[in-house]
Amino acid sequence: MIDLRTVSPWDEQTVLNSVARTGRAVVPTRPFRRFGVGAEIAARIHEELHETLAAPVGRVGSAFCPVPFAMPDGNTAICIPATRSRPPSGPRSARDGHQHPPPRCGHDRGVLVEWLVGDGAAVAAGTPIYRLETDKVENEIEAPTGGTVRLLAEPGETYAVGTTVARIE
Repeated sequence: MIDLRTVSPWDEQTVLNSVARTGRAVVPTRPFRRFGVGAEIAARIHEELHETLAAPVGRVGSAFCPVPFAMPDGNTAICIPATRSRPPSGPRSARDGHQHPPPRCGHDRGVLVEWLVGDGAAVAAGTPIYRLETDKVENEIEAPTGGTVRLLAEPGETYAVGTTVARIE
């Protein structure tokens, strides 16, 4: 495991040497899997070592979710996140942009078990805001940013992955 302390510049040679030695790579990122630093690192690994890789470069992170352009003041959409049915696993944060999972994910819907904050509550980034239950796991979903929470969904109901259940203004 290599923990990149910076991404510009990033220690490309250390990463490439490690992947060349093992023939495998998984690039975890906290934000979106697509269009980010993790995607760029995965692309560089593939470009440099495609002939020696034992398996495709894996990427783990939040699923993509379009964010409405008309949100004033940089509101953040809180969506039902995707979770994976096989490693790497663990809790996922409701980051700006979760939507339907890729085909290998373990579910396509979840139950909003309960709100951990009230409508209009002020929250800091990382504050648990609701509990989500799927057929695989129950997670506490955290606020991706600080602000005022506006609840848009009812607890006890089942929602598709990618459904916006709250906004942070």
